[in-house]
Amino acid sequence: MSGSVNLVDLSFIGLMICLVALYYVYFGYQQLLSVLAKLLRAERNAGATPVECLEREGISVYLSVLNGADQIEDRLENIFDTDFPNSQLEVIIFSDGSTDNTCKISNQYAVANPSQVVRIFDYSDNVGQYRSQNAAAEEAKFDILLSTDLDARFENRTITEICGSFRCPRVGVAGAKILYDRVALQSAISSSYQKYRGSEHLIRQRESALGVGVKVDGPCMAYRKLLHDELQPWEDVDQVMPMIARKAGYKTVHVDSAICHDVANLSGIRDLKQRSRMTRKACWCLASRWKLKNVFGHPLFTLALISHKYFRFLSPAFLILGVGFGLTLFIQLFQQSLVFISLSLAPIIPLLFPLGRKMLGAFLVANAGFLWGLITAVTGEKTGAYSPTNPAIDTAINE
Repeated sequence: MSGSVNLVDLSFIGLMICLVALYYVYFGYQQLLSVLAKLLRAERNAGATPVECLEREGISVYLSVLNGADQIEDRLENIFDTDFPNSQLEVIIFSDGSTDNTCKISNQYAVANPSQVVRIFDYSDNVGQYRSQNAAAEEAKFDILLSTDLDARFENRTITEICGSFRCPRVGVAGAKILYDRVALQSAISSSYQKYRGSEHLIRQRESALGVGVKVDGPCMAYRKLLHDELQPWEDVDQVMPMIARKAGYKTVHVDSAICHDVANLSGIRDLKQRSRMTRKACWCLASRWKLKNVFGHPLFTLALISHKYFRFLSPAFLILGVGFGLTLFIQLFQQSLVFISLSLAPIIPLLFPLGRKMLGAFLVANAGFLWGLITAVTGEKTGAYSPTNPAIDTAINE
């Protein structure tokens, strides 16, 4: 009897810990940010040395492309269709082992538009985005670098808005507001991702107000060239730049007025692959870029970093353990009527999920991606060459 009671107690404690952890990941952290904002009142600054002005006013936009012949001309037209002065804008295209006409079409565009600066670097091998990101810091002529990709599309004021954030001398990294709405037919994956993004934008706004922004997105993020530190093959600028900036005394901000439209993953398999890759990269970047001295030197930033990113990666573990503890507790308490209760609850289980079964499926796919990313990171696997997660998407895109 005592063994049974002990098992019940342990199961209950384990279940409560998992539920509290999941609540914190998806709801509690937002509430904590609100409390901290009220307590600290004024916006925190990151303590950077003031910069009078940029040495060369302007912005260098760069993108790494693998076989993007079907989209590259439209992407270039979109970037230059801006109210930002074209004389202060350059676009650098890094062809990462493309075997199609990406470079040919890019060169034709540059010749046809001599007033717009387009520079093309053609690499014969496909090694990954890190090479392009390192090369951009060497080749760019302006002091602000903006990283984007082939699928993204800017609005007319996107570049102006994100570049304007650097008027504050303490801003080192700025991220745009990404809307994943460039598909004609919304899948459950893309629909759930858009709902998630609403919550994500709110978190980033609150982190920015506190001066502890930790996340930006690759489709549209900008940073000061002076902050660049050579990236390793498993690293990505959107993962490491907020940490590098913080250590240098700068802050990362979310620019809600800088809108970028992108394509969400069109299938569960692609979403799982992308999230596992992202999780794996994030784990390796944390291990290589954020040491124990940084934890103690920047405690509030560390809290935001762990809460916003890494606790979320652990959510599948909390889910699995929570289900295990819950089932154990249920069996111990209701052994006599287990079958009856299970049959009675079965018809109403779908009603417990307001987002519906498809949204629940998308949620489970995302968590499966987190879990697989954690497993591969722990086993030592590192991300290598870049490969698009949504190849040949133009048939599904609203032009």
